[in-house]
Amino acid sequence: MKTESDKTQAGNYLAIVKELGAYSSGSSTNRILDRLSVLPSHDQESRTAILETNLGKNLPNRLVGILKIFRIIQSKRQEVYSFYETAMGKYETINSLTARRKPTDDEGRIKQILTDYILKIESHFEKNDIGDEALIKEMGRFLSELESFHLLNEDNLAALVLSAKAISLMQPPMEKLIACYTEYDQVGSILKRLIRIAEMIIEDAKGPG
Repeated sequence: MKTESDKTQAGNYLAIVKELGAYSSGSSTNRILDRLSVLPSHDQESRTAILETNLGKNLPNRLVGILKIFRIIQSKRQEVYSFYETAMGKYETINSLTARRKPTDDEGRIKQILTDYILKIESHFEKNDIGDEALIKEMGRFLSELESFHLLNEDNLAALVLSAKAISLMQPPMEKLIACYTEYDQVGSILKRLIRIAEMIIEDAKGPG
């Protein structure tokens, strides 16, 4: 027997699938990504789930499994985006502090390093956007060709198995997205440390004298 939480989750997955089924190439992916963001991010299971894909070469054979991996990657992006926004704020603060004077060595270094990592993360976001669109396109294609699409409901969706062709078409974009996840993991840790260093430099600059 399903709990209310299970029913809500099944309803959320079905809403995403309905959006995917209505997707056409070149359309905005925003509605689908917004629906996806309602799902839990499976924090405790995330690393295991990603590792089990073998860099995207061993994908789940059920559509719900693909959506879970997709949500994990989206969640990591959202986490790193919050660091990115904080880093941008620290950069702007240091920039304003040094607008009328020469920056100290520490200020100059942190500005340059923040700039490098901000640009690096922006390039990861761009790759992520391309991967999102490609994966959504392939999921949409599979569903548009599924004769039983109109029969999908909250009870049978979890059992929907992907065709071998669909998995092979989803694999390249998923490999790119999992590479983004790995890059976010590495760059996010570095960015957190840079933010702490920037905070100390800002505190020193605002201190007396």
